[in-house]
Amino acid sequence: MGQTIPMEQIISFMWSIFDGLEKHSTLILVIITAIYAYFTYRMTKIMHKQIAPDIKLRNIIIGSTFSEKWFLEKIKNDPQNIGYCKFKLYFKIFNQGGGGGSIEKPKIILKLSNINKEFVMLPRTKEVTIDKEESVVGIITYNNKIIDLGGSIYLRGGELQREEIEYSFNDTTKEIFDIIKVKDNAVQYFIKYHDTFGKEYLIKVEKVWPISELDIP
Repeated sequence: MGQTIPMEQIISFMWSIFDGLEKHSTLILVIITAIYAYFTYRMTKIMHKQIAPDIKLRNIIIGSTFSEKWFLEKIKNDPQNIGYCKFKLYFKIFNQGGGGGSIEKPKIILKLSNINKEFVMLPRTKEVTIDKEESVVGIITYNNKIIDLGGSIYLRGGELQREEIEYSFNDTTKEIFDIIKVKDNAVQYFIKYHDTFGKEYLIKVEKVWPISELDIP
């Protein structure tokens, strides 16, 4: 038969274990708390991604009157009669998150490469149409109808959209025209917007084409 361990030794061994645990209880508590905090953080990130929007813009293209051949000829020969210039912004917008969210319609920022100055173009958010009405007695009236196009773009979670936004340049000083006619690529194009959380984005646009050549399917 095996040798029997005295009860006194067993009790002494158990007390030594309890004594060791008591001495290191603070360290053990810190380790357990750290592990709990780590897994709580991971779970919070996963849940946030499931319910929060994550909106990205891709394939950004600007259609610019400034790139048209007729415009470049006109600013050299007859800049006083150019009037306003038209611009269009095309892009794909994708919400990679699980929750719905929005961005404001981007502004187009024109920066002149040789001077510290920029021009801001606001997106068209309203459309005005004229309705013609003729009464039974032959009286014709014209009524302006304003259609609200909205100032923001909303996407559900996982939704993809293609956007086309119009702009016009109406600066009366024509300072930018004087620079364009003497220097190629004098204008740098950017877009600026805010997302649902108020975060600001400023993106430089490299794809700038003559507006008449754009045919985005």
